[in-house]
Amino acid sequence: MDRLNSWLPLLLVIFILTRADAVSDQCTELQGETAGIRKLNHRNEVLLGQCYVSGYYIVHVSSL
Repeated sequence: MDRLNSWLPLLLVIFILTRADAVSDQCTELQGETAGIRKLNHRNEVLLGQCYVSGYYIVHVSSL
């Protein structure tokens, strides 16, 4: 019985540590996805700016 009582806290610590690693992996994956979304947003902002500028020149040059 004493052996069982001494192993239970150790098993609990091991379980908690493995769960912490799983959560850490999920956080790392989420951070990677967030960085990818930021890059896409930046790219879209750049493309939108280019479209706005080219549309501006098309309108003003053609009206001359």
